[in-house]
Amino acid sequence: MARGRGSQDANIPRGTILVVLGPAGGQSEQTGTSASDIEQLVQAVASIHGFSVSLKTCDNADTVGAVRAAADSAAGIIVTAGALEYPSAAGLHGALASAVVPSVEIRLGKSRCRDPSSACTVVISGAGILGYKLAIEYLAHTSANSGEGEPAWSGSPAP
Repeated sequence: MARGRGSQDANIPRGTILVVLGPAGGQSEQTGTSASDIEQLVQAVASIHGFSVSLKTCDNADTVGAVRAAADSAAGIIVTAGALEYPSAAGLHGALASAVVPSVEIRLGKSRCRDPSSACTVVISGAGILGYKLAIEYLAHTSANSGEGEPAWSGSPAP
């Protein structure tokens, strides 16, 4: 699994899912989730579906750059914005809205005070670390249905 900080990297290779852990690194005291837990899970689930993973732990500015680097080449983008602050949150919204690949926002805990709008294709909220598994399975299903990738849906039958 590729791992890094920031957005200095070139575009993310095809067949790779970008997982961006924004400020707080995907950690949640409410759910007991750590960045290490997330890394282990996404690597295992992505490999089942034939994807590789590029995991980036980013601060405010780097989160937007990481998404822009993957916006037209990755198999999909999974982002946990967490404690992302304005104006970076607005920049992230714009980067996700302009992405041509599917994207999933993970909100680890039940978040009632956060703005419910998202530029992501899908938002998974309150599922804790299971949200990452669901996100990868969604991206695998989307890829299989678009005819653009080899990874195919291998979970429960699609709705």
